[in-house]
Amino acid sequence: MEPCRSNGEPRIVLRAVCFACLLQLSGCDSFSGPTGHQQMEQQKERFLELVTSAGGSAELTIFAMPGMRGVQQQGWEVSLSEAEISDELIEAITEIADQNLVLSLDVSNSNIGDEQLVQLDEKMVLRGTAILNLKNTAITDAGVDQLDHTHALTELNLTGTKISDEAVERLRKRQASSKDTPIPFRRGPKVTRENKD
Repeated sequence: MEPCRSNGEPRIVLRAVCFACLLQLSGCDSFSGPTGHQQMEQQKERFLELVTSAGGSAELTIFAMPGMRGVQQQGWEVSLSEAEISDELIEAITEIADQNLVLSLDVSNSNIGDEQLVQLDEKMVLRGTAILNLKNTAITDAGVDQLDHTHALTELNLTGTKISDEAVERLRKRQASSKDTPIPFRRGPKVTRENKD
């Protein structure tokens, strides 16, 4: 192997060796452990297992985006209706949402509370959610008032909740004024409130 040239430039071979050493030192050793694809598949399997064990279902599907004629998006339709939603499940949903958007989330009749809903929002799970079903949950104005990343929300089911019209209007205003909200979603969600007391 030749030493550095007189102008101080190392040879290409040395650069590659140094780069490989840096990768290994930083924990990016591509020769050991699961590949990125394998890690994604493991996250997907864990997510599906947790959803199923909680009594729910999830499907990766092509979804026609409400309000956007002809626009389709691949993403998750997640149903956790009547499920026992744990912090571990919230974490798994967060991990899977990094791979594909959660386009539809049904947590109706579940034990989800304000804190868990806010966690999903803060971890960007709801950024692409078009349909959110909160029917018969304990979600309150306090939870809805902290949602800042619902950029695609078009349908919101609030049947049987204590969420006020004022909180919904504040959510609409935040969604409409966010620079991250695409123009077709700026009017905010259509709200369903069957059997409102």
